[in-house]
Amino acid sequence: MPIFFNNASHDIAFGHSPIEKMGGNVITYSMYGENIPVIEGIKGPKIIKLVSTVRNLFVLYETGNLYGIGDNVYGQLGIGDDTSNQFSFVKIAENVRDVFATSETTFYIDNSDYLYGAGYDSHGCLGNGSPTGYVKTFNRLSSEKI
Repeated sequence: MPIFFNNASHDIAFGHSPIEKMGGNVITYSMYGENIPVIEGIKGPKIIKLVSTVRNLFVLYETGNLYGIGDNVYGQLGIGDDTSNQFSFVKIAENVRDVFATSETTFYIDNSDYLYGAGYDSHGCLGNGSPTGYVKTFNRLSSEKI
């Protein structure tokens, strides 16, 4: 999966195929040979972490805001549904300290040091002791601080 990231201007590009166009401050999501503009001219808070899976890209800003884009078939974006493809960045959570993900699940730790998760849970992948299939919103997984 090609990824381009320019910290100075916050340009991002990612996808399954080579990026054909990358000009100005355009963020492009390129999947299956299509170039789809997602966000133009991002300016503002510093990006402190990018997490890329086979299916998704997550962006964590220094403000603690977490955004995601890509496949959501398992609810791994935690936005309340299982829309197959999310082609624009959506705000997933606030007050986030860290994020990590697989292609089917997403986890984050908030500023209060609690662990949250969403996505595929048919075999207890979220570690909550109760396999429920797909978890479409982020649930706190830890009763104690991490």
